[in-house]
Amino acid sequence: MKQTVPVPNNCRFEGYLIMFAVIATQFGIGIFVFQRFVYIEAKQDAWIGVILAGLYAHLTMFVITKTLQKYKNKDLYEIHHLLFGKWLGTVLNAIFITYCTYAVLMVIVTYREVLCSYLFENAPMWFVLAIFFPLCIYAIVGGIRVIIGLCFFSVIISTSILFVLYQLFPYFNMSHFFPLLEASPKQLLKSTYQMSLSLAGFELIYVYYPYVRNPEKAQRFGQLGILITNSIFLYIIILSLGFFGGKDLIKAAWPTLTMFNMIRFPFLEQYQVIVLCVFMVAVGPILCMYLWSLTKGMKKLFYMKQRTALYVICGVISVVAFLFQTRTEVFMAGTYFNKAAFYVVFIYPYVLFIFSSVIDKLKTHNKSDKQLIQ
Repeated sequence: MKQTVPVPNNCRFEGYLIMFAVIATQFGIGIFVFQRFVYIEAKQDAWIGVILAGLYAHLTMFVITKTLQKYKNKDLYEIHHLLFGKWLGTVLNAIFITYCTYAVLMVIVTYREVLCSYLFENAPMWFVLAIFFPLCIYAIVGGIRVIIGLCFFSVIISTSILFVLYQLFPYFNMSHFFPLLEASPKQLLKSTYQMSLSLAGFELIYVYYPYVRNPEKAQRFGQLGILITNSIFLYIIILSLGFFGGKDLIKAAWPTLTMFNMIRFPFLEQYQVIVLCVFMVAVGPILCMYLWSLTKGMKKLFYMKQRTALYVICGVISVVAFLFQTRTEVFMAGTYFNKAAFYVVFIYPYVLFIFSSVIDKLKTHNKSDKQLIQ
């Protein structure tokens, strides 16, 4: 595998910007629909599942950061190579690249489905690709600092629009939350699992960590980013439960967008158009981060230029995206992706951390044995 030279200081970004990178990558398509899946499992106690999933995300971020701190300026691809050797490391890197590619594909086809549901009934796939891929190519060619800048503005714009949901509070019904604590531990675990799928994205710190100018701040601002995202999801699930109730929430295809459809301003018509445009701003950095991460891996594995890898992967994703014709196909592909994402984001970091700790202890033990022999 091609080894990366140390990152120049002018290509690095400040540690506090990790917070915006984490929020931007988590604030994705999942925020449109997570309430329905969480409610199906835990009913009126779904908000507890959101909190538990948030705590699990905090713990996972802690484990990821501790793993990265052991290897300082190395990313996930190089860590795999060091720990597992050439062949198994290459296989694991290929799996992570495939996961990132799958994530980009699902974000694109799901956003197109949202457009078809709320704006353009027959929005063509080429239209969505023409919106996102030129922006992604421009940002990725500009480098990670440009992408982080997009994340910063995306977070400011996309989170500010959530405040308009205050108009729904007069319709808020507290009886929808009772009886409290009725869900069993098994139901809460299932609800936590469903919620955790919407919190993916922060695992990309595995790749951009070497570009942080002051990595000692990564843990602090990474955790702060997850805390803010968790607070947003908790705000939305509480508002959704109080507004919809159980039966209506299950029937809603995209609950968050349905709530935005209820917003009215006397000086503005078709407010959902503005919402979808704002969410397009939110989706852009997610695509950029995943594309940048996977093309970094392709550059190291296949000894090709990152720009060439970017053009190739955009072409492949464009071809595959046209194969999705119905909402059922999109949801089925999303189900498979969610299962894969859970293992990549919330299981594998613990395996990697434990394995790296064992390797470190073995190396320390071997060194001490050699010193005793001498």
